[in-house]
Amino acid sequence: MTHLANTGTAFPNDLRLKFVEHALPGWEIENLVRASEDGSLKRETVIIHPGFEMLAGLLTNSSLQSTILSYIVDGIEGFEHKHPSEEPYFLLTIIRVLHIFHRVLKI
Repeated sequence: MTHLANTGTAFPNDLRLKFVEHALPGWEIENLVRASEDGSLKRETVIIHPGFEMLAGLLTNSSLQSTILSYIVDGIEGFEHKHPSEEPYFLLTIIRVLHIFHRVLKI
């Protein structure tokens, strides 16, 4: 549980997760599908949004994917060992990770 138990890095990790969490919903793939049906989709529209890079990183074998999956595994262990009460950012971190994971599954 290195990244979850270390309070020195919990806050920066939370900020990074917050960015990923907000980048994914900001990249509205539904609008891209409509644009492609209308013939108005440009490649730049797809790849310049940070959500595209986040989604690509989550769907491929990458450090982002490894980090998110390790948070889920470590989070389960943390709940079993009652870390939420000891670590101020633990619960918030797990909620952010689950939001990210849910958005990827939804897409």
